[in-house]
Amino acid sequence: MNSKIQSHHQQKTAFVYLRQSTMHQVMHNQESTERQYALSQKAIDYGWSPSLVQVLDGDLGRSGSNTAGREDFKTLVAEVSMGKVGAIFVLEASRLSRSSADWNRLLELCSLTQTLIIDQDGCYDPAQFNDQLLLGLKGTMSQAELHLIRARLYGAKINKAKKGELRFPLPVGYVHDDLGNVTFDPDAQVCHVIQMVFDLFKEKQSAYAVVQHFGQNSIKFPKRSYGGRWKGKLIWGRVTYERVLSVLCNPFYAGVYTWGRHKSFKIINPQGEIVTKQRLLPMEEWPVMIKDHHCKYISFQDFENNRQQSQTNRLVAASLEKSWNQELEKLAAAEKEFQDYLSKQEKEFPAAKKKEITALASHIPVLWDKTTNIKDKKRIIRLLIRDITVTRDIDKKT
Repeated sequence: MNSKIQSHHQQKTAFVYLRQSTMHQVMHNQESTERQYALSQKAIDYGWSPSLVQVLDGDLGRSGSNTAGREDFKTLVAEVSMGKVGAIFVLEASRLSRSSADWNRLLELCSLTQTLIIDQDGCYDPAQFNDQLLLGLKGTMSQAELHLIRARLYGAKINKAKKGELRFPLPVGYVHDDLGNVTFDPDAQVCHVIQMVFDLFKEKQSAYAVVQHFGQNSIKFPKRSYGGRWKGKLIWGRVTYERVLSVLCNPFYAGVYTWGRHKSFKIINPQGEIVTKQRLLPMEEWPVMIKDHHCKYISFQDFENNRQQSQTNRLVAASLEKSWNQELEKLAAAEKEFQDYLSKQEKEFPAAKKKEITALASHIPVLWDKTTNIKDKKRIIRLLIRDITVTRDIDKKT
């Protein structure tokens, strides 16, 4: 047993952390998964009680580039910060994180709480300068390795894409034939429905009108499943506005092969996590665009017209939405003013007082009969009657 492992370490929990970057690796590289699970026995061999060995495998299939979606890593960091962890067992240090910020934060917490990090290369105590330096280098090399891998993959992808040979899931209505070429879906009903979307939009000039037509006529929209046990299966369901827009604004239906239409960027969400978003680039910034690459449903000119019309419709809808929201704000303000008026009236003239006055009014006939003074009766009349208007009826003779 390593001399760095002390009894106070063995009295705390030993966490075995498992991670593989993609579900494809989890499914097809099961030997790595088995080796990671075997670390539980390694912890026991190093002196931990089986009851103190806890496996964290919820991050299998998650990238280590950030903490978004890695709930088990967050749990691990929280437990370490509270001083409840004796050691972290991991197959390779890079499994913990490929982000320098997350990695260095974990190292600092481990140093403060005397938590060991144990991988296949050895046992490290982040509280010791040499071990901290070595772990820091491992983290830097891990992030650099990730950068190089991404750069190589990007270079290979864009090189193949420029030749129109990079394969990716095709939009519904297209399939790859036995030779790898792009062709129309062999299901004639699928092609008919896709063409119907373009024809209806050309006629009605509105994606909402297309959705409405599909709904009123109970027409289902197709979708091919990619990956998993349902791979290649055709699924029919209700068409949505977003789906119609994705068809209308996809240049692939105009026979155009594109790659890189969307660009990824990172933001910090309200929870303080770094998350990746995407935005559509202008056409002139697309890295790859090959016209007449494959068979098409519409011409390129029709595609540009559809995209322009969709954009115009969105601007109109946004303007209407803004006007509608302004009117709703005015209505809310008027309702608030009315409620304030009612509250004020209630304070000045409460319901109990109104009820008391109403009850007094029922005693007026008795009061009138008991009053003999003409002057008093006149005063009663003045209180009860605001105005008397006398008109002359010229049709009747007096």
